[in-house]
Amino acid sequence: MAHVLHYRQGEALAVSDGPGYEVGCGEGGQACRFDAFDALLLGVLEAGELNLSGDGFEVHLVPGDVFVVPKGVALSWLPKGTLRYVFMRFPGLQGDASHHQPFKLDLQGPLQPCNPPAAEVLLSPTPLAWSRAGFEQGALRIGVWECEPYERRQVQPKYSELMHIIEGRLELTENNGSVHTVAAGETLVVPAGATNAWTSEVPVRKVYCMLAVI
Repeated sequence: MAHVLHYRQGEALAVSDGPGYEVGCGEGGQACRFDAFDALLLGVLEAGELNLSGDGFEVHLVPGDVFVVPKGVALSWLPKGTLRYVFMRFPGLQGDASHHQPFKLDLQGPLQPCNPPAAEVLLSPTPLAWSRAGFEQGALRIGVWECEPYERRQVQPKYSELMHIIEGRLELTENNGSVHTVAAGETLVVPAGATNAWTSEVPVRKVYCMLAVI
């Protein structure tokens, strides 16, 4: 049975293989060159600094930044200090010519109204929600989402999702009774099939990285 993985900054996170993705922590401070980056990667930088440069781009990353590196990109990976980042990578996704350079997500920019959680799963009044897509390829969706406080019953997701909490606090309760209280700066991975209920008493803004089961 799939279970939620709750990651707090500075902890070790054992690599978890799911259908089409890998999750873990990257560390180290060595510069390297990639002629073709081997897998699409979403990273949450926790410590150190990282400069990604290549033909026509240069991306400078500091702790708190969330970044995406498409598969197949030629780049120089230049860390400063002791690097530490949480990642979700997708070795099964092919390169896409429309995504040809790395970038960092805008975590604080304006969002657009979007559909709230479905009424049939809510245990509280319908909240308002907002989102902004940052990257889409095949069954993968990456972006920023914000929602007013709400409570919903347990559901069994048909997608795997990494959630990095930007603002707010929430609880996810698994069907085995395990409760994960997640605050700003923390990260969860909810594999497809990991039944869970959601409770939030304050607004939550998060990065989402969702891979649908096909």
